[in-house]
Amino acid sequence: MGTETALPRVWEVMSRDVVSISSHAPRSVAVSTLRRRRLVTAPVVNEHMEVVGTLGPRELTRRRGHTVEDFMAAPAQTLDEERPLTEAADLLLNRRLSSLPVVSHGKLVGRLSRTALVSYLCHHVWVCGRCGASQRGLTPPPNCPDCGGPASEFHLEDSWPGL
Repeated sequence: MGTETALPRVWEVMSRDVVSISSHAPRSVAVSTLRRRRLVTAPVVNEHMEVVGTLGPRELTRRRGHTVEDFMAAPAQTLDEERPLTEAADLLLNRRLSSLPVVSHGKLVGRLSRTALVSYLCHHVWVCGRCGASQRGLTPPPNCPDCGGPASEFHLEDSWPGL
């Protein structure tokens, strides 16, 4: 009997280049950061780099205050970097989110976006170890459509989009 196929994790797909805003930053700095970096939303962090909220247009227009902490949306939804990519994709798609902050041991380490998920799907295929058949997806098929091999026979390989 084969071993269980390892599913990809959030850390394998996330962007480590993430812009955050300090919870103590003045409103003007937050607005400037969002505009300058062309961001729709950004995670809000405290002095320990823990995600304490999120900031976007809704919070900027509907709430009042002097510092980001006064008007951010809290608490923030985050993803642990070790979470299976399938669970993260379900969360992004079911909640209609464009991205989520990624944490490790409670600290901000990255961002996972729907765009990164699509790119990952375009550049990876599950390949059957028995016959070489390939299939795209976040998880291997339950059985190979060509030879009937079980999911445990599949492994991930890099692929060019469209192949």
